[in-house]
Amino acid sequence: MPSTTPESRGFSAAAAPPAVEVVPCIRERRVRGIRLRYLYQPCTAAAAGGPPLILLHGLLGYSFCWRRNVAALAGYADVYVPDLPGMGFSDRPTDFQPTLTAFARVVLEFCDALKLGAFDLAGTSHGAAVAMLAAANDGQRRARKLVLNAPVNPWSWGNRRRIALLATPAGALALRACYPLLLRTGKRFLRQLYADPRRMPQDSFAGYCSALRLPGTAAFLLRTMPTWQTDLADVTQALPKIADIPTLLLWGAADTAIDPASATRLSRSFHHVTVQIIPHSGHMPYEETPEEFNKAVTDFLYRNPCSG
Repeated sequence: MPSTTPESRGFSAAAAPPAVEVVPCIRERRVRGIRLRYLYQPCTAAAAGGPPLILLHGLLGYSFCWRRNVAALAGYADVYVPDLPGMGFSDRPTDFQPTLTAFARVVLEFCDALKLGAFDLAGTSHGAAVAMLAAANDGQRRARKLVLNAPVNPWSWGNRRRIALLATPAGALALRACYPLLLRTGKRFLRQLYADPRRMPQDSFAGYCSALRLPGTAAFLLRTMPTWQTDLADVTQALPKIADIPTLLLWGAADTAIDPASATRLSRSFHHVTVQIIPHSGHMPYEETPEEFNKAVTDFLYRNPCSG
């Protein structure tokens, strides 16, 4: 069993909005033989809430990244926050091919295991691309709405160039060599993901590193790189299948990881889309400007009839 320090729990009650204090339950579920660790927070509203909401983290994150959002979102729905395979405190299976499509299948089977009917999907970065593919490949058409924060997409050319470099043997060797250094000095890298590094929560670096230090993490992450071009092609092919799902595209205006300008081209793939650029925020507005992020998400999912 993983440790239950505040970092390993992936949630800090102190980070929750002061109006509602919640500490989600830590649970585990086996999907395809893989032990998935996830957080579950039942809806805190007295009346029945909306459909369940599933939150999907990015490539170097885990459920910890949503610690400033769960309390606000649980005011409207049951919230499920899995650590995807190879990340967080879930298993790092050596026989799992970590493509976006494979992650999407795990998400759908996770929903099957929990016997979820209709649900909303929200993801960030790599996790947002997983959300798109999960919705596209769900034959039951259970995804009611999508919330995509800075999703990996075929029109973010800077991101594609970086990934292509890391996918080469030389890039993989460099990443493997630098990984221990990243864990010691990565706070500088993490700060670059914020529009204002002074807004980086004090628990961020230690929280993310607590999972990145687990054995097998670096090797698993390296296996995600060579499939990136295929992954982007899969996202492109998935877009027509999800065009009719009401979708919120969120970006921090100062995002340096995935170009906010790609939101314009990506938005044309959806018939019912809302694009919201959060000013004075970087790649992780859910962490840097959580009040604005939470309001945008709850307005879209629960308060705006035009988005349905």
